[in-house]
Amino acid sequence: MATAAQAVLMCQFCTSETNTAKWSCIECSLFLCDKCNIDIHEKVKIAKQHKIVAIRTTDILQNSLDQIPCNIHRNQLCCIFCFSCDELICPKCLLESHKDHILKEIKEIYFEKKSKIESLAEKLRNDLKGRISEKKDNLKKVASLKNQAFKEAHEKITQEDDFISKMKQCSFELLEKVKQESEEIGKHYDSNSKIIDNFEKNVSGRILDAENAIQSGNVEKVFSQVKLLGQDNAYSKPMLKLQQSKICFVKGHKNEFDSKNVFGSLAEIEVIKSYKTDFPVVQKIVPEGSDLWISCSKDETQILKKTNIGEDLHTITNITNIEIYDMAAAKNSDIILNLKKTNKLEILSSATGERQVFFEFVDMRPLGIHVTSTDEVLVGVREITNKNYELTKNSKRQILVLSLEGVQKYVYEYDINNKRLFTYIWRITSTKEGDICVIDQLSCHYTGNVLMINREDQLKWTYTGNLRSKVFRPIDIVATNVGNIIVSDIDNHYLHILSGVDGVLLTHVVTTGIDIVLPGSLVIDNKNTLWVGCSRFKGHADGAEMHALSFSGF
Repeated sequence: MATAAQAVLMCQFCTSETNTAKWSCIECSLFLCDKCNIDIHEKVKIAKQHKIVAIRTTDILQNSLDQIPCNIHRNQLCCIFCFSCDELICPKCLLESHKDHILKEIKEIYFEKKSKIESLAEKLRNDLKGRISEKKDNLKKVASLKNQAFKEAHEKITQEDDFISKMKQCSFELLEKVKQESEEIGKHYDSNSKIIDNFEKNVSGRILDAENAIQSGNVEKVFSQVKLLGQDNAYSKPMLKLQQSKICFVKGHKNEFDSKNVFGSLAEIEVIKSYKTDFPVVQKIVPEGSDLWISCSKDETQILKKTNIGEDLHTITNITNIEIYDMAAAKNSDIILNLKKTNKLEILSSATGERQVFFEFVDMRPLGIHVTSTDEVLVGVREITNKNYELTKNSKRQILVLSLEGVQKYVYEYDINNKRLFTYIWRITSTKEGDICVIDQLSCHYTGNVLMINREDQLKWTYTGNLRSKVFRPIDIVATNVGNIIVSDIDNHYLHILSGVDGVLLTHVVTTGIDIVLPGSLVIDNKNTLWVGCSRFKGHADGAEMHALSFSGF
Protein backbone atom coordinates (compact mmCIF):
# COMPACT_ATOMS: atom_id res chain seq x y z
CA MET A 1 0.00 0.00 0.00
CA ALA A 2 1.04 3.65 -0.27
CA THR A 3 1.47 3.98 3.54
CA ALA A 4 3.96 1.15 3.76
CA ALA A 5 5.96 2.66 0.93
CA GLN A 6 5.93 6.04 2.66
CA ALA A 7 7.02 4.41 6.00
CA VAL A 8 9.99 2.44 4.66
CA LEU A 9 13.10 3.01 6.84
CA MET A 10 16.58 2.96 5.41
CA CYS A 11 19.70 1.48 7.08
CA GLN A 12 21.41 4.11 9.27
CA PHE A 13 24.60 2.17 9.52
CA CYS A 14 25.76 1.94 5.92
CA THR A 15 26.02 4.65 3.28
CA SER A 16 23.75 2.94 0.75
CA GLU A 17 20.47 4.71 0.09
CA THR A 18 18.85 1.56 -1.26
CA ASN A 19 19.27 -0.86 1.71
CA THR A 20 16.05 -1.19 3.65
CA ALA A 21 16.31 -1.44 7.45
CA LYS A 22 15.12 -4.77 8.79
CA TRP A 23 16.56 -4.58 12.33
CA SER A 24 16.77 -2.10 15.21
CA CYS A 25 19.52 -1.84 17.87
CA ILE A 26 17.91 -0.76 21.17
CA GLU A 27 21.17 0.51 22.72
CA CYS A 28 22.43 2.29 19.60
CA SER A 29 18.96 3.53 18.53
CA LEU A 30 19.91 2.73 14.97
CA PHE A 31 18.19 0.87 12.13
CA LEU A 32 20.20 -1.85 10.43
CA CYS A 33 19.90 -3.66 7.13
CA ASP A 34 20.61 -7.39 6.95
CA LYS A 35 24.18 -6.86 5.72
CA CYS A 36 25.18 -4.33 8.42
CA ASN A 37 23.58 -6.35 11.19
CA ILE A 38 25.62 -9.46 10.30
CA ASP A 39 28.84 -8.10 8.82
CA ILE A 40 29.44 -5.00 10.94
CA HIS A 41 27.33 -4.57 14.10
CA GLU A 42 27.79 -8.12 15.39
CA LYS A 43 31.59 -7.87 14.96
CA VAL A 44 31.89 -4.80 17.16
CA LYS A 45 32.92 -6.04 20.63
CA ILE A 46 31.12 -3.38 22.57
CA ALA A 47 27.93 -4.09 20.62
CA LYS A 48 27.89 -7.83 21.18
CA GLN A 49 25.64 -7.43 24.22
CA HIS A 50 23.27 -5.00 22.47
CA LYS A 51 19.68 -6.07 21.96
CA ILE A 52 18.77 -6.43 18.27
CA VAL A 53 15.07 -6.72 17.40
CA ALA A 54 13.25 -7.12 14.08
CA ILE A 55 11.49 -4.01 12.86
CA ARG A 56 7.69 -4.37 12.56
CA THR A 57 5.46 -2.29 10.30
CA THR A 58 3.85 -0.64 13.30
CA ASP A 59 7.27 0.29 14.64
CA ILE A 60 8.20 1.80 11.29
CA LEU A 61 4.98 3.74 11.23
CA GLN A 62 5.37 4.94 14.82
CA ASN A 63 8.95 5.92 14.17
CA SER A 64 7.87 7.78 11.04
CA LEU A 65 5.17 9.58 13.03
CA ASP A 66 7.68 10.55 15.70
CA GLN A 67 10.25 11.89 13.24
CA ILE A 68 8.28 14.62 11.41
CA PRO A 69 10.27 17.91 11.51
CA CYS A 70 8.36 21.17 12.06
CA ASN A 71 8.13 23.43 9.00
CA ILE A 72 8.57 26.53 11.19
CA HIS A 73 10.95 25.38 13.92
CA ARG A 74 13.42 23.18 12.08
CA ASN A 75 15.03 21.83 15.33
CA GLN A 76 11.67 20.63 16.62
CA LEU A 77 9.59 17.54 15.78
CA CYS A 78 5.87 17.71 15.25
CA CYS A 79 3.87 16.36 18.17
CA ILE A 80 0.25 17.13 17.35
CA PHE A 81 -2.10 18.02 14.44
CA CYS A 82 -4.03 21.32 14.48
CA PHE A 83 -7.42 20.52 13.00
CA SER A 84 -8.37 24.21 12.93
CA CYS A 85 -5.39 25.13 10.76
CA ASP A 86 -5.06 21.74 9.00
CA GLU A 87 -1.33 21.44 9.75
CA LEU A 88 1.21 19.53 11.86
CA ILE A 89 2.70 21.54 14.71
CA CYS A 90 5.50 21.23 17.26
CA PRO A 91 5.34 22.19 20.97
CA LYS A 92 6.61 25.70 20.24
CA CYS A 93 3.93 26.22 17.57
CA LEU A 94 1.32 25.02 20.04
CA LEU A 95 2.35 27.58 22.64
CA GLU A 96 2.79 30.41 20.19
CA SER A 97 -0.31 30.29 18.00
CA HIS A 98 -2.51 27.23 18.50
CA LYS A 99 -3.58 27.37 22.14
CA ASP A 100 -7.34 27.48 21.66
CA HIS A 101 -7.44 25.43 18.46
CA ILE A 102 -8.90 21.99 17.96
CA LEU A 103 -6.10 19.49 18.27
CA LYS A 104 -5.92 15.83 17.27
CA GLU A 105 -3.42 12.97 17.45
CA ILE A 106 -1.13 12.74 14.44
CA LYS A 107 -1.79 9.03 14.13
CA GLU A 108 -5.57 9.56 14.01
CA ILE A 109 -5.27 12.20 11.30
CA TYR A 110 -2.71 10.04 9.46
CA PHE A 111 -5.23 7.20 9.07
CA GLU A 112 -7.93 9.65 7.96
CA LYS A 113 -5.57 11.13 5.40
CA LYS A 114 -4.44 7.66 4.37
CA SER A 115 -8.03 6.52 3.85
CA LYS A 116 -8.83 9.66 1.86
CA ILE A 117 -5.74 9.21 -0.33
CA GLU A 118 -6.64 5.57 -0.97
CA SER A 119 -10.20 6.58 -1.90
CA LEU A 120 -8.98 9.36 -4.19
CA ALA A 121 -6.38 7.08 -5.72
CA GLU A 122 -9.00 4.41 -6.40
CA LYS A 123 -11.32 7.00 -7.93
CA LEU A 124 -8.50 8.35 -10.11
CA ARG A 125 -7.53 4.81 -11.05
CA ASN A 126 -11.09 4.03 -12.16
CA ASP A 127 -11.48 7.38 -13.91
CA LEU A 128 -8.13 6.92 -15.60
CA LYS A 129 -9.06 3.44 -16.70
CA GLY A 130 -12.38 4.65 -18.15
CA ARG A 131 -10.88 7.71 -19.78
CA ILE A 132 -7.91 5.84 -21.18
CA SER A 133 -10.27 3.20 -22.55
CA GLU A 134 -12.49 5.90 -24.06
CA LYS A 135 -9.49 7.75 -25.49
CA LYS A 136 -8.10 4.56 -26.95
CA ASP A 137 -11.49 3.74 -28.48
CA ASN A 138 -11.75 7.27 -29.90
CA LEU A 139 -8.22 7.05 -31.21
CA LYS A 140 -9.02 3.74 -32.89
CA LYS A 141 -12.18 5.23 -34.40
CA VAL A 142 -10.29 8.28 -35.67
CA ALA A 143 -7.54 6.06 -37.07
CA SER A 144 -10.14 3.78 -38.66
CA LEU A 145 -12.00 6.75 -40.19
CA LYS A 146 -8.74 8.24 -41.43
CA ASN A 147 -7.69 4.94 -42.94
CA GLN A 148 -11.11 4.55 -44.55
CA ALA A 149 -10.90 8.12 -45.88
CA PHE A 150 -7.42 7.45 -47.27
CA LYS A 151 -8.66 4.21 -48.82
CA GLU A 152 -11.66 5.95 -50.41
CA ALA A 153 -9.45 8.81 -51.63
CA HIS A 154 -7.04 6.28 -53.13
CA GLU A 155 -9.92 4.44 -54.82
CA LYS A 156 -11.39 7.68 -56.18
CA ILE A 157 -8.03 8.84 -57.46
CA THR A 158 -7.50 5.44 -59.06
CA GLN A 159 -11.00 5.59 -60.57
CA GLU A 160 -10.36 9.13 -61.80
CA ASP A 161 -7.08 8.02 -63.32
CA ASP A 162 -8.86 5.09 -64.97
CA PHE A 163 -11.62 7.46 -66.10
CA ILE A 164 -9.05 9.84 -67.63
CA SER A 165 -7.47 6.87 -69.43
CA LYS A 166 -10.91 5.93 -70.78
CA MET A 167 -11.48 9.56 -71.83
CA LYS A 168 -8.18 9.51 -73.70
CA GLN A 169 -9.21 6.23 -75.33
CA CYS A 170 -12.57 7.75 -76.30
CA SER A 171 -10.77 10.77 -77.73
CA PHE A 172 -8.39 8.54 -79.70
CA GLU A 173 -11.24 6.40 -81.08
CA LEU A 174 -13.30 9.46 -82.08
CA LEU A 175 -10.30 11.11 -83.74
CA GLU A 176 -9.65 7.91 -85.66
CA LYS A 177 -13.29 7.79 -86.71
CA VAL A 178 -13.16 11.44 -87.81
CA LYS A 179 -10.01 10.66 -89.76
CA GLN A 180 -11.69 7.69 -91.47
CA GLU A 181 -14.80 9.73 -92.26
CA SER A 182 -12.62 12.54 -93.59
CA GLU A 183 -10.80 10.09 -95.86
CA GLU A 184 -14.13 8.69 -97.08
CA ILE A 185 -15.39 12.20 -97.80
CA GLY A 186 -12.14 12.93 -99.62
CA LYS A 187 -12.61 9.82 -101.78
CA HIS A 188 -16.24 10.77 -102.35
CA TYR A 189 -15.20 14.28 -103.35
CA ASP A 190 -12.48 13.01 -105.71
CA SER A 191 -14.89 10.55 -107.30
CA ASN A 192 -17.53 13.19 -107.97
CA SER A 193 -14.90 15.68 -109.12
CA LYS A 194 -13.78 13.20 -111.80
CA ILE A 195 -17.39 12.73 -112.90
CA ILE A 196 -17.83 16.51 -113.21
CA ASP A 197 -14.49 16.90 -114.99
CA ASN A 198 -15.38 14.17 -117.50
CA PHE A 199 -18.78 15.75 -118.04
CA GLU A 200 -17.21 19.16 -118.60
CA LYS A 201 -14.62 17.64 -120.98
CA ASN A 202 -17.32 15.80 -122.94
CA VAL A 203 -19.59 18.84 -123.30
CA SER A 204 -16.64 21.11 -124.15
CA GLY A 205 -15.58 18.64 -126.87
CA ARG A 206 -19.10 18.63 -128.35
CA ILE A 207 -19.16 22.42 -128.33
CA LEU A 208 -15.77 22.56 -130.03
CA ASP A 209 -16.90 20.06 -132.69
CA ALA A 210 -19.99 22.16 -133.33
CA GLU A 211 -17.96 25.36 -133.68
CA ASN A 212 -15.51 23.66 -136.05
CA ALA A 213 -18.39 22.39 -138.18
CA ILE A 214 -19.81 25.91 -138.47
CA GLN A 215 -16.45 27.43 -139.32
CA SER A 216 -15.71 24.75 -141.93
CA GLY A 217 -18.80 25.61 -143.94
CA ASN A 218 -19.26 21.87 -144.52
CA VAL A 219 -23.01 21.26 -144.84
CA GLU A 220 -22.72 17.55 -144.01
CA LYS A 221 -20.81 18.27 -140.76
CA VAL A 222 -23.36 20.91 -139.71
CA PHE A 223 -26.25 18.48 -140.24
CA SER A 224 -24.34 15.79 -138.34
CA GLN A 225 -23.63 18.09 -135.38
CA VAL A 226 -27.26 19.13 -135.19
CA LYS A 227 -28.25 15.49 -134.77
CA LEU A 228 -25.55 14.87 -132.15
CA LEU A 229 -26.32 17.98 -130.10
CA GLY A 230 -30.03 17.34 -130.35
CA GLN A 231 -29.79 13.96 -128.64
CA ASP A 232 -31.37 13.73 -125.16
CA ASN A 233 -28.12 12.86 -123.46
CA ALA A 234 -26.11 15.62 -125.06
CA TYR A 235 -26.51 17.88 -122.04
CA SER A 236 -27.60 15.33 -119.43
CA LYS A 237 -26.41 16.17 -115.95
CA PRO A 238 -23.54 14.14 -114.49
CA MET A 239 -24.73 11.25 -112.30
CA LEU A 240 -23.18 12.27 -108.97
CA LYS A 241 -23.06 9.91 -106.00
CA LEU A 242 -24.06 12.50 -103.41
CA GLN A 243 -24.17 11.74 -99.70
CA GLN A 244 -26.60 14.09 -97.97
CA SER A 245 -25.35 13.67 -94.43
CA LYS A 246 -23.95 15.72 -91.61
CA ILE A 247 -21.38 14.66 -89.03
CA CYS A 248 -20.86 16.61 -85.83
CA PHE A 249 -19.50 16.12 -82.32
CA VAL A 250 -22.10 15.82 -79.57
CA LYS A 251 -20.64 16.71 -76.20
CA GLY A 252 -21.25 14.35 -73.32
CA HIS A 253 -23.08 14.77 -70.06
CA LYS A 254 -21.33 14.90 -66.66
CA ASN A 255 -24.06 12.91 -64.90
CA GLU A 256 -23.68 9.87 -67.14
CA PHE A 257 -21.94 6.72 -65.87
CA ASP A 258 -20.74 5.52 -69.26
CA SER A 259 -17.38 7.17 -70.05
CA LYS A 260 -18.33 7.50 -73.72
CA ASN A 261 -21.49 9.37 -72.78
CA VAL A 262 -19.49 11.68 -70.51
CA PHE A 263 -16.83 12.46 -73.11
CA GLY A 264 -19.21 12.77 -76.02
CA SER A 265 -19.66 11.05 -79.34
CA LEU A 266 -19.80 11.60 -83.05
CA ALA A 267 -23.35 12.18 -84.17
CA GLU A 268 -24.35 11.54 -87.75
CA ILE A 269 -27.57 12.37 -89.50
CA GLU A 270 -28.12 11.35 -93.12
CA VAL A 271 -30.96 11.74 -95.57
CA ILE A 272 -32.07 8.27 -96.68
CA LYS A 273 -34.83 9.38 -99.00
CA SER A 274 -36.62 12.59 -99.88
CA TYR A 275 -40.20 12.83 -101.18
CA LYS A 276 -41.79 15.77 -102.91
CA THR A 277 -45.49 16.28 -102.15
CA ASP A 278 -48.11 18.28 -103.97
CA PHE A 279 -49.22 20.30 -100.92
CA PRO A 280 -47.69 23.42 -99.34
CA VAL A 281 -46.97 22.08 -95.86
CA VAL A 282 -46.64 18.68 -94.17
CA GLN A 283 -48.44 19.56 -90.96
CA LYS A 284 -48.16 16.32 -89.01
CA ILE A 285 -46.82 12.80 -89.59
CA VAL A 286 -47.84 9.67 -87.68
CA PRO A 287 -46.40 6.23 -88.57
CA GLU A 288 -48.56 3.11 -88.80
CA GLY A 289 -46.31 0.13 -89.50
CA SER A 290 -44.63 0.78 -92.86
CA ASP A 291 -47.22 3.43 -93.75
CA LEU A 292 -47.60 7.06 -92.74
CA TRP A 293 -50.62 9.16 -91.87
CA ILE A 294 -50.03 12.70 -93.13
CA SER A 295 -52.02 15.79 -92.23
CA CYS A 296 -51.84 18.45 -94.96
CA SER A 297 -53.85 20.88 -97.04
CA LYS A 298 -54.31 21.34 -100.76
CA ASP A 299 -56.21 24.05 -102.60
CA GLU A 300 -57.62 25.24 -99.25
CA THR A 301 -58.93 21.72 -98.55
CA GLN A 302 -57.76 20.03 -95.35
CA ILE A 303 -56.71 16.43 -95.95
CA LEU A 304 -55.71 13.43 -93.86
CA LYS A 305 -54.13 10.73 -95.97
CA LYS A 306 -52.62 7.34 -95.32
CA THR A 307 -49.62 6.82 -97.55
CA ASN A 308 -47.47 3.84 -98.40
CA ILE A 309 -43.77 4.62 -98.50
CA GLY A 310 -41.70 3.19 -101.31
CA GLU A 311 -39.75 4.81 -104.07
CA ASP A 312 -42.67 7.21 -104.28
CA LEU A 313 -45.66 8.14 -102.12
CA HIS A 314 -48.73 6.02 -102.80
CA THR A 315 -52.00 7.14 -101.24
CA ILE A 316 -54.00 4.36 -99.55
CA THR A 317 -56.67 6.38 -97.79
CA ASN A 318 -57.71 9.97 -98.41
CA ILE A 319 -60.00 11.79 -95.94
CA THR A 320 -60.96 15.31 -97.01
CA ASN A 321 -62.48 18.28 -95.21
CA ILE A 322 -60.89 17.30 -91.90
CA GLU A 323 -58.85 19.95 -90.06
CA ILE A 324 -56.25 18.30 -87.86
CA TYR A 325 -54.71 20.30 -85.02
CA ASP A 326 -52.58 17.38 -83.79
CA MET A 327 -52.62 13.59 -83.86
CA ALA A 328 -50.85 10.62 -82.28
CA ALA A 329 -50.78 6.83 -82.66
CA ALA A 330 -51.53 4.25 -79.96
CA LYS A 331 -49.72 0.89 -79.75
CA ASN A 332 -52.61 -0.81 -81.55
CA SER A 333 -52.07 1.65 -84.46
CA ASP A 334 -55.36 3.47 -83.83
CA ILE A 335 -54.92 7.20 -84.44
CA ILE A 336 -56.16 9.77 -81.92
CA LEU A 337 -57.17 12.99 -83.65
CA ASN A 338 -57.53 16.49 -82.26
CA LEU A 339 -59.78 18.33 -84.67
CA LYS A 340 -59.55 22.12 -84.95
CA LYS A 341 -62.27 24.33 -83.49
CA THR A 342 -63.88 21.51 -81.48
CA ASN A 343 -63.72 20.33 -77.89
CA LYS A 344 -63.52 16.65 -78.87
CA LEU A 345 -60.86 14.05 -79.51
CA GLU A 346 -61.70 11.36 -82.03
CA ILE A 347 -60.16 7.92 -82.48
CA LEU A 348 -59.59 6.59 -85.99
CA SER A 349 -59.60 2.79 -86.13
CA SER A 350 -56.70 1.41 -88.15
CA ALA A 351 -58.67 -1.81 -88.73
CA THR A 352 -61.99 -0.38 -89.98
CA GLY A 353 -61.20 3.24 -90.80
CA GLU A 354 -64.16 4.33 -88.65
CA ARG A 355 -64.03 7.42 -86.47
CA GLN A 356 -65.71 7.88 -83.13
CA VAL A 357 -65.51 10.29 -80.20
CA PHE A 358 -62.73 9.37 -77.79
CA PHE A 359 -63.09 12.18 -75.23
CA GLU A 360 -65.22 15.31 -74.98
CA PHE A 361 -64.06 18.29 -72.91
CA VAL A 362 -66.34 20.67 -71.00
CA ASP A 363 -65.45 24.38 -71.33
CA MET A 364 -61.95 23.38 -72.46
CA ARG A 365 -60.20 23.30 -75.84
CA PRO A 366 -57.72 20.46 -76.57
CA LEU A 367 -54.28 21.39 -77.92
CA GLY A 368 -51.20 19.19 -78.44
CA ILE A 369 -51.64 15.43 -77.92
CA HIS A 370 -49.24 12.51 -77.45
CA VAL A 371 -49.48 8.80 -76.66
CA THR A 372 -46.74 7.47 -74.36
CA SER A 373 -44.95 4.12 -74.62
CA THR A 374 -47.33 2.87 -71.90
CA ASP A 375 -50.43 3.95 -73.89
CA GLU A 376 -51.28 6.95 -71.75
CA VAL A 377 -52.83 9.81 -73.72
CA LEU A 378 -51.37 13.21 -72.85
CA VAL A 379 -53.59 16.14 -73.89
CA GLY A 380 -52.82 19.82 -73.52
CA VAL A 381 -55.92 21.92 -72.82
CA ARG A 382 -56.90 25.52 -72.22
CA GLU A 383 -60.04 27.30 -71.12
CA ILE A 384 -62.27 28.56 -73.97
CA THR A 385 -63.09 31.90 -72.34
CA ASN A 386 -59.71 33.60 -72.87
CA LYS A 387 -57.45 34.18 -75.85
CA ASN A 388 -54.69 31.69 -76.65
CA TYR A 389 -51.81 33.52 -74.93
CA GLU A 390 -53.79 35.52 -72.40
CA LEU A 391 -53.31 34.32 -68.83
CA THR A 392 -55.49 35.32 -65.88
CA LYS A 393 -55.90 33.92 -62.38
CA ASN A 394 -58.82 31.86 -63.72
CA SER A 395 -56.89 30.44 -66.66
CA LYS A 396 -56.53 26.69 -66.93
CA ARG A 397 -53.51 25.58 -68.93
CA GLN A 398 -53.16 21.88 -68.22
CA ILE A 399 -51.90 18.52 -69.43
CA LEU A 400 -54.47 15.81 -68.80
CA VAL A 401 -53.40 12.18 -68.54
CA LEU A 402 -56.04 9.83 -69.98
CA SER A 403 -56.20 6.08 -70.34
CA LEU A 404 -57.05 4.56 -73.74
CA GLU A 405 -60.50 3.93 -72.27
CA GLY A 406 -60.93 7.68 -71.86
CA VAL A 407 -60.56 7.76 -68.06
CA GLN A 408 -58.81 10.83 -66.64
CA LYS A 409 -55.89 9.79 -64.41
CA TYR A 410 -53.96 12.96 -63.57
CA VAL A 411 -53.65 16.70 -64.27
CA TYR A 412 -50.45 18.75 -64.60
CA GLU A 413 -50.86 22.51 -64.20
CA TYR A 414 -48.65 23.83 -61.38
CA ASP A 415 -45.20 22.87 -60.15
CA ILE A 416 -44.33 21.85 -56.58
CA ASN A 417 -44.07 25.56 -55.65
CA ASN A 418 -47.58 26.21 -57.01
CA LYS A 419 -46.19 28.13 -59.99
CA ARG A 420 -48.00 27.82 -63.33
CA LEU A 421 -46.13 25.50 -65.73
CA PHE A 422 -47.66 26.28 -69.13
CA THR A 423 -48.91 29.13 -71.32
CA TYR A 424 -50.07 27.37 -74.50
CA ILE A 425 -49.27 23.66 -74.94
CA TRP A 426 -48.46 23.38 -78.64
CA ARG A 427 -46.76 19.96 -78.85
CA ILE A 428 -46.02 17.12 -76.40
CA THR A 429 -43.66 14.15 -76.31
CA SER A 430 -42.34 11.86 -73.58
CA THR A 431 -39.23 9.82 -72.73
CA LYS A 432 -39.08 6.14 -71.85
CA GLU A 433 -38.51 7.20 -68.22
CA GLY A 434 -41.91 8.92 -68.29
CA ASP A 435 -40.77 12.56 -68.27
CA ILE A 436 -43.00 14.89 -70.30
CA CYS A 437 -41.52 17.37 -72.79
CA VAL A 438 -43.60 20.28 -74.08
CA ILE A 439 -43.35 23.08 -76.62
CA ASP A 440 -44.91 25.95 -74.69
CA GLN A 441 -45.87 28.68 -77.16
CA LEU A 442 -45.76 32.25 -75.92
CA SER A 443 -47.18 34.19 -78.89
CA CYS A 444 -49.09 33.89 -82.13
CA HIS A 445 -45.75 34.20 -83.95
CA TYR A 446 -44.87 30.66 -82.81
CA THR A 447 -42.16 31.87 -80.41
CA GLY A 448 -41.85 29.68 -77.37
CA ASN A 449 -39.78 27.49 -75.07
CA VAL A 450 -39.21 23.79 -74.65
CA LEU A 451 -39.63 22.49 -71.12
CA MET A 452 -39.41 19.13 -69.36
CA ILE A 453 -41.41 18.07 -66.30
CA ASN A 454 -41.30 14.84 -64.32
CA ARG A 455 -44.26 12.89 -62.98
CA GLU A 456 -43.96 14.63 -59.58
CA ASP A 457 -45.01 18.03 -61.02
CA GLN A 458 -41.41 19.23 -60.95
CA LEU A 459 -40.03 21.41 -63.73
CA LYS A 460 -36.70 19.80 -64.67
CA TRP A 461 -35.47 22.32 -67.22
CA THR A 462 -36.42 24.98 -69.77
CA TYR A 463 -34.72 25.55 -73.12
CA THR A 464 -35.10 28.99 -74.70
CA GLY A 465 -33.30 28.44 -78.00
CA ASN A 466 -29.64 29.34 -77.39
CA LEU A 467 -29.70 31.39 -80.60
CA ARG A 468 -28.41 34.78 -79.43
CA SER A 469 -29.93 37.28 -81.86
CA LYS A 470 -32.14 34.78 -83.73
CA VAL A 471 -35.78 34.18 -82.81
CA PHE A 472 -36.62 30.67 -81.58
CA ARG A 473 -39.80 29.26 -83.11
CA PRO A 474 -40.02 25.57 -82.15
CA ILE A 475 -42.55 23.68 -84.28
CA ASP A 476 -42.32 20.04 -83.19
CA ILE A 477 -40.48 17.76 -80.78
CA VAL A 478 -39.68 14.07 -80.54
CA ALA A 479 -37.75 12.00 -77.98
CA THR A 480 -35.01 9.60 -79.11
CA ASN A 481 -34.64 6.11 -77.69
CA VAL A 482 -31.82 7.31 -75.38
CA GLY A 483 -33.98 10.06 -73.92
CA ASN A 484 -32.64 13.09 -75.79
CA ILE A 485 -34.97 15.59 -77.46
CA ILE A 486 -35.00 16.73 -81.11
CA VAL A 487 -36.65 20.10 -81.74
CA SER A 488 -37.46 21.49 -85.20
CA ASP A 489 -36.85 25.22 -85.64
CA ILE A 490 -38.56 26.12 -88.91
CA ASP A 491 -37.36 29.68 -89.56
CA ASN A 492 -33.72 29.02 -88.76
CA HIS A 493 -33.60 25.66 -90.60
CA TYR A 494 -32.29 23.98 -87.44
CA LEU A 495 -32.75 20.76 -85.57
CA HIS A 496 -31.81 21.37 -81.92
CA ILE A 497 -30.55 18.23 -80.14
CA LEU A 498 -31.09 18.60 -76.38
CA SER A 499 -30.01 16.47 -73.44
CA GLY A 500 -33.09 14.96 -71.87
CA VAL A 501 -31.35 15.09 -68.48
CA ASP A 502 -30.91 18.85 -68.13
CA GLY A 503 -31.95 20.47 -71.42
CA VAL A 504 -28.38 21.35 -72.41
CA LEU A 505 -27.91 21.88 -76.14
CA LEU A 506 -25.84 18.94 -77.39
CA THR A 507 -25.60 20.18 -80.98
CA HIS A 508 -27.35 22.11 -83.74
CA VAL A 509 -28.02 20.42 -87.06
CA VAL A 510 -28.23 23.06 -89.79
CA THR A 511 -30.65 21.29 -92.11
CA THR A 512 -29.80 23.34 -95.19
CA GLY A 513 -26.48 21.45 -95.10
CA ILE A 514 -28.39 18.27 -95.97
CA ASP A 515 -30.82 19.96 -98.40
CA ILE A 516 -33.71 20.27 -95.93
CA VAL A 517 -35.43 23.64 -95.64
CA LEU A 518 -38.18 24.81 -93.29
CA PRO A 519 -38.23 21.67 -91.10
CA GLY A 520 -41.51 21.26 -89.21
CA SER A 521 -43.25 18.07 -88.15
CA LEU A 522 -41.12 15.32 -86.56
CA VAL A 523 -41.69 11.66 -85.76
CA ILE A 524 -39.53 8.55 -85.22
CA ASP A 525 -40.97 5.30 -86.55
CA ASN A 526 -40.49 1.72 -85.31
CA LYS A 527 -37.34 1.36 -87.45
CA ASN A 528 -35.77 4.38 -85.67
CA THR A 529 -36.08 6.46 -88.84
CA LEU A 530 -36.58 10.17 -88.24
CA TRP A 531 -39.24 11.68 -90.50
CA VAL A 532 -39.16 15.43 -91.12
CA GLY A 533 -42.13 17.14 -92.72
CA CYS A 534 -41.38 20.55 -94.20
CA SER A 535 -43.07 23.64 -95.60
CA ARG A 536 -42.46 25.37 -98.90
CA PHE A 537 -41.38 28.98 -99.23
CA LYS A 538 -44.18 31.48 -99.81
CA GLY A 539 -44.77 32.15 -103.47
CA HIS A 540 -43.14 28.91 -104.58
CA ALA A 541 -45.20 26.56 -106.70
CA ASP A 542 -43.29 23.43 -105.74
CA GLY A 543 -44.83 21.16 -103.13
CA ALA A 544 -43.37 20.75 -99.64
CA GLU A 545 -40.88 17.95 -99.09
CA MET A 546 -40.81 15.10 -96.62
CA HIS A 547 -37.53 13.43 -95.65
CA ALA A 548 -36.54 10.10 -94.08
CA LEU A 549 -33.33 10.35 -92.06
CA SER A 550 -31.08 7.91 -90.27
CA PHE A 551 -29.29 9.21 -87.20
CA SER A 552 -26.86 8.01 -84.54
CA GLY A 553 -24.99 9.45 -81.58
CA PHE A 554 -28.00 11.08 -79.92
